Order: sequence, then C-alpha cells, then structure tokens
Amino acid sequence: MSGQTITVDKPGRLLNGLKHCAASAALFPCFPNFTGKIPNKDGELKHSKKCYDEIWRDYALYTDNNGITTTCDGDVKERIKNNLPNSNTFTIWDKTFIPSVEGAVGLIPQRMSISKQHDCNYPSKSGTKPKRESKGWFLQWMTSAFINSKTCTDKAPDPCLDKYRSREYNFFRPKECINGIVEKFSTANFEKEEFKYLKEFLKVDDGYTPGVVETYVKYWPIYNDDVWKEGIHFDWSNEEYLDKLKAKWGEFQKVFTDCRNGGNVGGAYDKGILAIKYLVGDVEINKDVIEGTGSKFWEDNDGGTDGSWVKLCWEDFRLELKRKWGDKDRGFLNKKGEINITKYKPIIQLIKGEISSLNRNGNSRKFHDILTYEDNGMKVPVELTEMGGQTIITKQNYEHKYFPFWRVLDTDFYIKNKWMVKQEKRNKQRKDRMKARDIKRKILKSKLKSKGL
Repeated sequence: MSGQTITVDKPGRLLNGLKHCAASAALFPCFPNFTGKIPNKDGELKHSKKCYDEIWRDYALYTDNNGITTTCDGDVKERIKNNLPNSNTFTIWDKTFIPSVEGAVGLIPQRMSISKQHDCNYPSKSGTKPKRESKGWFLQWMTSAFINSKTCTDKAPDPCLDKYRSREYNFFRPKECINGIVEKFSTANFEKEEFKYLKEFLKVDDGYTPGVVETYVKYWPIYNDDVWKEGIHFDWSNEEYLDKLKAKWGEFQKVFTDCRNGGNVGGAYDKGILAIKYLVGDVEINKDVIEGTGSKFWEDNDGGTDGSWVKLCWEDFRLELKRKWGDKDRGFLNKKGEINITKYKPIIQLIKGEISSLNRNGNSRKFHDILTYEDNGMKVPVELTEMGGQTIITKQNYEHKYFPFWRVLDTDFYIKNKWMVKQEKRNKQRKDRMKARDIKRKILKSKLKSKGL
C-alpha cells in the first residue's frame, strides 16, 4: 500500500467519478491499467514502475513443502532484463491483465525452487539443441533453475543437486558441478610438493559442454569411455564421481610408488598412465602425458642408465626378446635383423592389446592409444609394421618414444638395478667360462707335451 489516507465523498461499493479513480490510482499503483488495455495520459499502454515494484514485493515469493519461503530481491526491471531471454517481456506485460502478471512473476521463485532443469538449454536425445529464439529455446530458458535463481536472488543455485541429473529428461550433470567435483578432488590430493605441478592440469577443458557431442573430445574420459560418460552425465552421485577420481589417482600414484623400481608388474604402469588420462582435460599435458607427468623412467633408446629404467638398444632388445619368446625359432629374426612376430600373437596383443574396461561406441580401445603423443600438432602412435602378410617390429617401430618394451620383457631386462645385476652375473659367467676354457686348454696342452706331441 502507498501509506496515504484519502477521503472521498459519498463512499460506496462502486467507484464513483474521477476522484474515486484518482484515489484508487494513488492507493493501488496497478489500478490505472489493471486490465492492460487502458492507456496512460501519454496514450501508452504501460504499467508504472511502482506497479511492478509492488508486484515484485508481494508476488515474487514461493513457500515450499517444508514451509520455507523464498523471496526475490533487487530491482525487478533490472533482474528480468539481465536474465530472461525475451527483450519484450515488459512490453507484453504492459498489455496484460494484472493478475496474469502477478502469476507470471510468482513463477520465477517457484521455478528457481522446484525446476529440475539447471541449464538454459539442453539438447534433445537426438543431440540437437533448440534453435536460438525458437519457441522451444524460449520455453527451456524460462524454466531454467539457474536463470530463475539469477533473476530472483542474483545467485546461482547449487549445480550439484541430484535433481539436476535426469536421464529421463536428458538433463546432464551441469558443467559447473563437474568442475566443482574435479576442483575439490585436485585440491584435496595435490598439495604435496611432488605433485603440485599437476594441479593446474587437473581441470576440465573450457571447450567441453555436457550434451554437446562435438565437444566431448575436450574431456578424455567422456570421449573415450562410455561407462564414464554415462556415469558423469547421469548415473553417478557426486560422491561416486569423486570416488572414481580418487581410485584413478590411486592407480596413478602406483606409477611412482611401485613401478619406478618395480616395473609393470600386473600392468600397474599401464594402468597408471591410463588413469592420469581420466584426471586431466584436453590440456597441454595430455599431448604427452608420460613426459608431462614425469613418468618416463628411462633415458633413451640406447641403453642409457641415468633413469631408474633402461630401454635396451635395438640390438640388445632383439636378442633378449628372442631369448624370452623365440629362442629356438630361427625365423624370429629375419634377414634384415628385424623381429618377425607374426606367429607370436601374445606379443602382438601385449603391444596393441585391448583395454576391456575402456569402451567407446561398443568397441574396445587399444592400449597403445595411451602411448600416443603429439609432435608439432601431429599424433605419433605406437605401430607395428605389416608387410607381405607378416607382422614385424622394425628398429623404427622400436625407437618410438613410448614403445612398450616393459610389456614384453621381464623386469630383469629394464629395471636398471636388476639389469645391472643381470649384466654383472652374465659378465661373471662369461669370465668363468673363459677361465674354464683356458684351464682346459692348459691341461690339454700339458698332456700333449708329456706325450711328446
């Protein structure tokens, strides 16, 4: 109410004359154009600012089932113009019956409180978003909890509320929630000095948008693993999602705690390298995740011993692989000195093997995918050479930066400490054999001499 007291002549049940109308206009700001069809003194169909302020004060509120009332604040015109999509909102309302305007305003806090739709727009299940400014686009925008909350209170709702994930309605977990969970995880786990360098990478790329398929390549687990895609978008609770990230972090930590000095026992090194892919977005580190995370434990392709692992030179690798897999196979090394593994399916499988838990579009992905790195914008995958129906490991194949020698050799032949012990043992055995041979020669020479020969 205006707070004014007005006395009119001959008060009655009905309005009587201009004085009565003027009094009503003073007491009730929405009275002059109550029907939405009465022009003002300037000939315009318009509700006054005082009218809208009164409606915002008295009708922009909602009481939920628990008796908690939410009241909108701020300036009604600024809030609606800044957030609701239709620039003609007030033009339409100015020509609308006041009770209808009151009802429309009342929907703002109601939708803020009960809507299951967080974002402004979602794609259909076929993957297409409504065309901008179309009826479908407008209706989605009007029912967004985020938009109505910003309009009502100028604050964003909690994006991680369970109601905002719905496979039935194709409502994806909001990007803000995904970012928040990943940030919470990284803050909790990357304060140690040895891993602080990783913290800046533990985020979701800005280019990824839930529901927009062409952006999925920007977030590795969404693009590469259907189980994670469905879990992140719909199926996992916030706690489950966080636990999944923690589990991957545990697998990655083993790369340093177990694999640095213990090798790829039980596939732990491969699992750890794969795990870090789940934790980072499509950022610089993902172009060469092994180098970027400090997980390259060997020095070079020539048996260098500055790392905790040793990558044997090509000649030694051929000999050790033959000893392990094809010691009696004369065709294991071809005339060019290359390794013919055509009939050694386990070796092929270890190098190119499928990761059964990693599935996209119904097809298992390959282990060597995680060993691919980028060089000047070009992807460089691990490869084997197919030639004349044969599968060959060439020197060029082997000298790929991340050729997985750890999968096909025993740890004695790539863990530096074990390799050094092995070399010492072999050298001793070689010396012992030479010594024994020299002794035999001396004995034989002595016998021949005694016989005068």
